Amino acid sequence: MRIHVVQTAQKRWTFVAEPRSAPASGPSDVEPSSWLWTKLARKYEQIRASLDQASSPTGRGLRRLLAHLEAHISLEETLLKQMRKAPAIDILYPATLKEPVVRRRFLRFLRRRIHYHTRWLMINFLLLPLTGLMMVLPGPNVFFGWNAYRVISHHLARQGGCRVLRGEVPLSFIPLSEETSVRSSASEPLSTVV
Repeated sequence: MRIHVVQTAQKRWTFVAEPRSAPASGPSDVEPSSWLWTKLARKYEQIRASLDQASSPTGRGLRRLLAHLEAHISLEETLLKQMRKAPAIDILYPATLKEPVVRRRFLRFLRRRIHYHTRWLMINFLLLPLTGLMMVLPGPNVFFGWNAYRVISHHLARQGGCRVLRGEVPLSFIPLSEETSVRSSASEPLSTVV
């Protein structure tokens, strides 16, 4: 897995993953470690299938709403989920930066993202019973399905970041010349901005 370090005009750092040929991981990508993850993944798949097959105006509206919500998920989450399965990570940074600074910034980014996903994992998990009670409403329980999806997604993102922080994935930092970094960013679209 290759991640580019980009500095924006406001001197902010951005970590950008190169696009993958395989689709991003989702709830079906979970290796269930307990009955809860298995149950959540199964329930999400059932709700998603019933929503995809719905032909009523309400079903189509809920399908559009779900697509809209999924479009607003932070792209950094995809980056962290990709780290779960990465055999190695190459951090490509401009040669004008020093490796210890890039390493420190990347590890700080991981710690902040793990903290964020841990907090939202707990919040979404605590909301599961409330959204489960919405089963009394007619139609598919999109509220529970979306919340279960977010629980699983936060769990996967947290797992990816923790795996890198624990040293289970070898990190290599590769300096790039100005021409190489500009040419690579212009020639291929990069998928994940953090």
